[in-house]
Amino acid sequence: MCGLSLLSACAPAALPTAVPGAPDGPSSTAAAPPLPVGAPPRVPYVAGRWYVAPDRRLRLPGGRRGVTGAVVYDDGLLVADARIFEGTVGLARVRNGRWVASLGCSSGVPATSADRRYVAWATTLCLESGDPTAGAIHRSRASGGGEVVVPVAAGLVSVVGFLGHDVVYQLGFAGGVWVSDLAGTPRRIPGIDHARDTSTRRSLVLGGRGDRTDRVLRPDGTPLWRVAEGDLIGFSPAGGRVVAFRDDRLVVLRSRDGSTAATIDLPAEVEAWSVTWESERTLLALEYDAGRVAVVRLHLDGRAERATAWRAVDASGGPYVLLP
Repeated sequence: MCGLSLLSACAPAALPTAVPGAPDGPSSTAAAPPLPVGAPPRVPYVAGRWYVAPDRRLRLPGGRRGVTGAVVYDDGLLVADARIFEGTVGLARVRNGRWVASLGCSSGVPATSADRRYVAWATTLCLESGDPTAGAIHRSRASGGGEVVVPVAAGLVSVVGFLGHDVVYQLGFAGGVWVSDLAGTPRRIPGIDHARDTSTRRSLVLGGRGDRTDRVLRPDGTPLWRVAEGDLIGFSPAGGRVVAFRDDRLVVLRSRDGSTAATIDLPAEVEAWSVTWESERTLLALEYDAGRVAVVRLHLDGRAERATAWRAVDASGGPYVLLP
């Protein structure tokens, strides 16, 4: 799960080590009081020209390509940009703050296995480029090397995630969801035509048909449950919970049976579709206000706090990207 905010060209050369205690932009005109300030995010995210994780900060290139996804790979990053064109984005390797190799086009963002040992990504036709290459699924050790490439049908293809070290991917808008160990014949997951997330720890998939992601199922297609309203967004890190968006609220459901664990009223101007899990009891989302944006933390008990400084949103879209 990730927000599609673009990279800001006005990011400072270094990030503050603590979040400022007061907004650094104009005050909101909303009636609600400003959120209290909490700790910085505890999972990787993009802030301006930096990929920020608890254990590292890696510089991103300048320019206005934007970012939709990024994973650590081979002493650098594998980055999906935000040059979205008919369902495709650009994919490239980044090292020491520079674009070092273009990997062509993809229709999704790269993924990392739960044990962080492997990364996977999809490549596809760059539309209107004359590129005759068919689509392919790639898996490599996160440290670099050992890359395996498996061709798939031409057209849009995107990686959904991992189940163990098997890669889950989907073909186009209705080509189905598939599981592959990149050695044998891929297995189609019956009952769904698209998927949004996977949980290795629980061996579960979030999927659906048409324009809704409404069910949790096993990789063999065995359904566990589905929701009558709203859309499922993503599994918690341990897979025990699923966050959903319903009636302008976030609803946290237990992955074993779909029962409700918590309901969260979203603060004003928080973008529901930017939501991603930070821990088993906290989520992160983007809050927009008067031309600026910040990352906010949402606790399952209903508390909310700001986790980053406010930064201006410009023509590139905004400085923060929440990563799956």
